[in-house]
Amino acid sequence: MTSESADIQPRHDLTAQQIHALEDRLYAFNAARTGHHDAAPLAFTAEVRGELVGAAAGFTWGGVCELQQVWVDETHRGRGLGRDLVRRAIQEARDRGCASVFLSTYDFQAPRFYARLGFEVVAQIHDKPLGYTDIVMRLALGQDPRAEDPAVTSGPAGPPDPGTRRGWPGPPGGWPCP
Repeated sequence: MTSESADIQPRHDLTAQQIHALEDRLYAFNAARTGHHDAAPLAFTAEVRGELVGAAAGFTWGGVCELQQVWVDETHRGRGLGRDLVRRAIQEARDRGCASVFLSTYDFQAPRFYARLGFEVVAQIHDKPLGYTDIVMRLALGQDPRAEDPAVTSGPAGPPDPGTRRGWPGPPGGWPCP
């Protein structure tokens, strides 16, 4: 790498392909740092006569699942479609050995819906956007894929991060399991 200074320019028009390339670079860095090279997309769609009326999409990586988008067309809400999509995603996360599922929702969206499915609030970011709250929720699946490989539990060198299970004994009473 040269010592040449970077020219920073505004680019508010990045294409989906350019953003995907950035995501690939971030994943390469994260995988190299954590040793987790198992990222995989996860998505379920619901269609009526070939038209998309609902979807749940995200990914699994490092023993967790993150649902990034859950959407049901307004004309199909209240019929259990959202519940079925999320339950299918949860089952897929279990099948992949994930310990938990995370998602983010706003206070004006569906936090009560996710709570009915067993998700618990783990963080709230007030005024994101202004006047509203971004709510991060987690569903513990009661399995830790690292338990099968003791070498993985030692984690990277350095002090343990209390925000993760890596090298930390956990909360009082242990990790929640069903």
